[in-house]
Amino acid sequence: MFIRRSHLQILLIILTGVWSNTASARQHRSRCWTQHDTPPTSGYQIAEFTTHFKATDTWRANNVRRAAARLNGTELHAYETFSYNDTVGPRTEETGFEYAPVIFRGELKYKPGGGVCQPSSTLHAAAVLCGLKVVKRRPHSWQSAYIASGFDAAVAWRMKDLILKNPYSFKVRIAAEIGESHLTMRLFADDAPSGWFDLETTALSQRSFDEVREFTKKLPPGESKVHRKGITGLKLARTMVKSRPDGTRRRIPWSTDVYRPRTQVIRIGADDDEDTELPVTPAH
Repeated sequence: MFIRRSHLQILLIILTGVWSNTASARQHRSRCWTQHDTPPTSGYQIAEFTTHFKATDTWRANNVRRAAARLNGTELHAYETFSYNDTVGPRTEETGFEYAPVIFRGELKYKPGGGVCQPSSTLHAAAVLCGLKVVKRRPHSWQSAYIASGFDAAVAWRMKDLILKNPYSFKVRIAAEIGESHLTMRLFADDAPSGWFDLETTALSQRSFDEVREFTKKLPPGESKVHRKGITGLKLARTMVKSRPDGTRRRIPWSTDVYRPRTQVIRIGADDDEDTELPVTPAH
């Protein structure tokens, strides 16, 4: 039995401040090639990845659970291609999805299905660890709080999809464990791959976010509050590393991800005679 288990860490170069928005992401990954007997977890477990979400963010949490439930039990036959959008379906009120924040054209909007990128990102990360072929995947506009940059996979109905292909001659099955505040994607197969995989991410550059201050009458005069947290911009290189039991390793340059900075907004309580519509000049 081959077992490899580790907490996810940034894998090559960490530049000071670059990972300020992802370093606290609580996540776990492992490969444990042991046999299971109960469908859909029968066969060998070949990958596992866990991310966490806030149960108190009820609508978003419900969307995460609903999308994950639709993935549970999905089978990828030998050499078959999988589409996240086709499997989860349209995200509308009619299909049971609720309004929650989504990134839409570079802005945060409330739309049905906010949160469904977390199951796609968690699945993408697990798929990478067991060598499924990533046919199509796009990063988010900004770095995500629940998963390290380079591991995420943004989805949007009819716009962005996560497409995976089973490169093996045996079937691969998806098992989603949906907890109160965590999501675990496990992948099971009828056989074990001949090696294992890692994704190395190397920070290439970063961009600081601006800070804008604006007046509001919703706060006492002079009191300030962070209305929207800033997120550091990041450019990183992704490299796939395949290791074999004999100790040999093959490193394959994969892609470059670019995450834009998100402006931080500080709101300040205004006096009655202050103009609440004019923002203060960006702080930096």
